[in-house]
Amino acid sequence: MNLRTVFKHLTANIQAGNASILKGPPGFGKTDLMGKVAQWMVQQNPGKRVGMSCFFMATQSPIGFTGLPWKGTREWEGKQWTVTDPAIPQWFMCTDLNTGEVRPGSLFDIVLLIIEEWGQGGPETKRAGAEVLRAGGTPPFYLPPGSPRIALTNVDARDGVTKEFDFIIGRRGEFEITGDVDVWIEDFADKPYNWQGKVWNVMPVTKAWAKQHPEILFESKPDKQGPWCNPRTLTAADRYIQVITDASGGVTPVNDSGFVETVAGHLGMAATMSLVGHLQFQLELPHYEDVVADPMGTPVPGKADLQMLMAYELAGRCKVGDLAAVIQYMTKPKTSTSAAMPKDMSVTFISSLLRKDYKSIINEPAMQAWISKNGALVSIIASLSQ
Repeated sequence: MNLRTVFKHLTANIQAGNASILKGPPGFGKTDLMGKVAQWMVQQNPGKRVGMSCFFMATQSPIGFTGLPWKGTREWEGKQWTVTDPAIPQWFMCTDLNTGEVRPGSLFDIVLLIIEEWGQGGPETKRAGAEVLRAGGTPPFYLPPGSPRIALTNVDARDGVTKEFDFIIGRRGEFEITGDVDVWIEDFADKPYNWQGKVWNVMPVTKAWAKQHPEILFESKPDKQGPWCNPRTLTAADRYIQVITDASGGVTPVNDSGFVETVAGHLGMAATMSLVGHLQFQLELPHYEDVVADPMGTPVPGKADLQMLMAYELAGRCKVGDLAAVIQYMTKPKTSTSAAMPKDMSVTFISSLLRKDYKSIINEPAMQAWISKNGALVSIIASLSQ
């Protein structure tokens, strides 16, 4: 299932009280999906104290689940007894999704428990964590009833995945993650995202390349270990390209061997050569400023791949004040000196633009005029407000 389909069925499995494990290749967005699940949790529990616990199985030991043993005492029938009184384990310390405060899981109304890299846990650690995954706790620490338990894992021994036990398989539902370029663009790449304290946007040229080459975006690992392309590595390369382009006076240094080698260090050389070739297409596009100044006189590219790139470029750069001119360019008819944008490219432009900044754009007169002329697409436009 792609991530959007998984979200639908995963949330239903959560409401059924079942534990879940998401399995798939690295870099396909399993962790990012957990952010969407956390938002859903807050929306589903208004006025409640909603917490989240997220930890890495690969760094845990059995004691990480049960808590470090300490000496304690209890009194029964007037006599003091020595007992084991474990310290609070890491997984039981949860972050309030509304305030950011960290406190024990029992002090929340509901908690989202995420176990990252479940497959990389050692056998004894998996045994210790089995009941936490199934039921949300192990004596004496339990999350509030109804708390979701989700494990994430890769599927390959080269990722350090260890043997799974049948008794654990029977304690959770399983979701297999597959790649979908449209879901990646619509649910992630078309929207701003935070990384290392900065807000980023995936470049239009990167989205256009991915749209044309989904087989590269979700390619298999190379037989010989080394970098390869997946949504995570492509997004990392995209950030690097943005920075080096700014440092090069706004021109991407596609002919610099160091640039090519750096991108290849993220994507592998085959994917890099394909992407670099696409980056060179930007030189053939009309300038955004020309489109705004003279939408009817600025030519539309004749090649389909350039039309797609142009649609994403305009959506990425379009400002509210320029909207009327850009829509006029995207919808103008064919002339003797210029091609016309196909209808699907106009839809690509509008949908990408609205995903980027729905609130600022949707009520603009030019946008409302476009919607009125495209009544059949109203339901699609409405879905973009989410």
